[in-house]
Amino acid sequence: MLKIKYIHIENQEADIVCSQLVRKKYVDGVLTNDMDLLAYDCNKVFRNLNFKEDTLTEYRTNLILSKLNLTRQQCIDIIIILGCDYCDKVYRKLEEFLFNSGFRII
Repeated sequence: MLKIKYIHIENQEADIVCSQLVRKKYVDGVLTNDMDLLAYDCNKVFRNLNFKEDTLTEYRTNLILSKLNLTRQQCIDIIIILGCDYCDKVYRKLEEFLFNSGFRII
């Protein structure tokens, strides 16, 4: 109807496709409110687009890893622990387990 070009790859998650487009330099980055893209090695993620204030937040995975002195795998592990679209928040399960076992997280 609007004749807008788009990419659709059957049986593929959009995050994976978008991150591949960034890695192959077909696009500069991905605009999303979903931080799961960092786990898919998407080097540039744009969030918080505000047309009124003409602002947006840019996340660069390579800079994040460098500043935090993390490997890619450590970053992925942290993302999973903090929770993502595909799993329940692991730390909540751990917190619940520890609480039920008599431990307290401070």
